[in-house]
Amino acid sequence: MEKFNKIYSENYQRIFKYISRLVNEQDEVSDLTQEVFLKLFIQIKADLEIQYPRTWLYRVATNECINFISRRKRNFSLETINERPASENDSFENVLDSKETQLLIQNALNKMKLSDKALLMLYSENMSYKEIAEITNIRFNSVGKKISRALDKLKIIINNDSI
Repeated sequence: MEKFNKIYSENYQRIFKYISRLVNEQDEVSDLTQEVFLKLFIQIKADLEIQYPRTWLYRVATNECINFISRRKRNFSLETINERPASENDSFENVLDSKETQLLIQNALNKMKLSDKALLMLYSENMSYKEIAEITNIRFNSVGKKISRALDKLKIIINNDSI
C-alpha cells in the first residue's frame, strides 16, 4: 500500500491535469483520473511490476480518454497550452493579446484528432520521445515526425482560423 500511496501522491495532480486537458467535461475528469489510479492499485495489489510508473500512468490515462471519447462520440477541448497569470508588468494590450492567442490555440486544438492532441499535450509536458513512444505505442523513431506533423496541422488550423 505504501508503494501505491507514493506513486499516487507524486503523480495525481499531473495525471489529473493531463486528463483535464484532453477531456473538457470537468465532471468526467475526476472519474477518469480515479479509474487510472484504480488500475494502478490493481496492478500493485497483484504484485505486477511497473518499471516506469509515470509513463505507465500516462499510457493508461491516454487510453482511458480515448475510450471515454469513443463511447461519447463527441469532440472535447483542451485547456490552453500556456496558462500564465497576468503580472503587474503586463500591459492591457499584452494581456488581451495573450488571451486571444490562447483562445485561438484552444479552438484549433478542438478541431484536431485526439491522437494529435495527446501528442502535443505530452510534448508540452516535457516528456521525452522515449516516454511518448511508450505512452502512445508509436515507434520511437516516428515520434519526432508525428509531433512535427501535429504541430504543422495546428499551425494550418490557426492560420485558417485567423484569416
